[in-house]
Amino acid sequence: MFTEPNDLTSWLLAHVDEVSPIGDLARDVQVDDEWPEPTARWPESLQLYQEHMEDSDASDDALEVLEDAWSLFQDRWHRTKRRRQARDLEDIRTYCDLEDQGVCLYLDDRVR
Repeated sequence: MFTEPNDLTSWLLAHVDEVSPIGDLARDVQVDDEWPEPTARWPESLQLYQEHMEDSDASDDALEVLEDAWSLFQDRWHRTKRRRQARDLEDIRTYCDLEDQGVCLYLDDRVR
């Protein structure tokens, strides 16, 4: 089963074989030994990656591709998260069909 990448770097690396601006960025990231890894102190953000690329004298075009990649990744991540939440809610509703309705209503309200 394929798991959606949950960080930009993993998402980009999934596109290294693409012949596209995002594929170009992914290949650059793949060989960039100083590409930032998010930490508790420096959580993942567009700014984290922009600052790294600016410090590396990236072109305006490359920074624009980064912004596009970030937007696509965020859209995909949020859609996947919503699907996962809907699946979890459906699992709870199925469970509730088998259990006491009072418990079901409590669980159902908590998930929303």
